[in-house]
Amino acid sequence: MLHFYNKPPVSAAEIHGRLGPARVLESSGIPFVIFGEDALAFVHFVPTVLFDLTILVPCDLVQAAVEHLQKELPQYQVTQERSYQLLNNDVCALPRAMRLRDGAIEKPNLSPEAILIVPQSHFHFDVRDETRSRGLIPPFDSSDSRIRFPTMPAFLDAIIDTMFEPVDGVNHLEFRTSYLSVFLSYLVLYNVRDEDGATDPDTEELLPAAKALLEGLKPGNIAYLDTFMRTGSTRMTPELRAARERHRVSRGIVFPNLLKIG
Repeated sequence: MLHFYNKPPVSAAEIHGRLGPARVLESSGIPFVIFGEDALAFVHFVPTVLFDLTILVPCDLVQAAVEHLQKELPQYQVTQERSYQLLNNDVCALPRAMRLRDGAIEKPNLSPEAILIVPQSHFHFDVRDETRSRGLIPPFDSSDSRIRFPTMPAFLDAIIDTMFEPVDGVNHLEFRTSYLSVFLSYLVLYNVRDEDGATDPDTEELLPAAKALLEGLKPGNIAYLDTFMRTGSTRMTPELRAARERHRVSRGIVFPNLLKIG
């Protein structure tokens, strides 16, 4: 039986420890948003294992962010190692991200073992748009008060946008199934908060909590999320692709033909 949370499923001490590098980055003045498992757990109450501390920054400030972290936290060094979720046939799903790893045997203050600095465009996110991000939920350490995380609509949009419009047009199967689809499933499950699904078994209508997840989404993503919540399938059907294509064309966005990896 699943347990649904009304607060972060990790301790305040762990949150503060994990966000140590983010506090350091904040001192640089570089805008950023925390993504990944930390965002799932800390502000959306999803119980999950915490891996790399994933930080989105403006595309032209990735190197500056890495250099600042290395200067202030010299135990973190750039590594070419990547999580299995990001690799498929040696192709990385986030090719211009940079990863820093702590080589120390003992990690003080519950700090993360690795930090992944990701260009915001890899997830179609604008870290400077404060309407798409939020802070921690009280109580929290005052030094963490300015650290931002994706709102629910922004998180869902980032996932769906990246499914349909992957980096460099490369349809990376491992990343889509082990990362994006898992995140989407977690966000829906732990916010609808019903083990039996997102629809009323009698009327087949979406439950109120499921309908709420559609609010604030980009128009081109509503049909996909609605279908996912009704069917549980993350498959991009021809109908959904066509609807998305119409939305993409209306925005004047051009992407190369998708190259399937895996």
